[in-house]
Amino acid sequence: MPSGLSELSFEKLQMGEHTFSFSHRWREEMIETVIRHHQGSVPLEVRFCIKNEDINTMLVDGQEVTTTVNRHPTLGYVESALNITVPVGAIKKVVRQLTSAN
Repeated sequence: MPSGLSELSFEKLQMGEHTFSFSHRWREEMIETVIRHHQGSVPLEVRFCIKNEDINTMLVDGQEVTTTVNRHPTLGYVESALNITVPVGAIKKVVRQLTSAN
């Protein structure tokens, strides 16, 4: 998140047939991301990625989920990622614990 911001929100974005919102909030030792799927005929498939950080787990709706950590074959950066399915009308909350390095 950009320096000096504690919250960043995007409301009712349109992508194809889907309408969704998401927000990032910095809270002491964590960053919380909330994804809300407002409209669409099928669940929204989200790939949640954090570039340049090797993070093994994140919390999704309070449950620990193991991420996939890969190194870009050409550019060499590390990316931690997980796939999230957000049904229509649902909200998913992703929480990432911060360390002293990030």
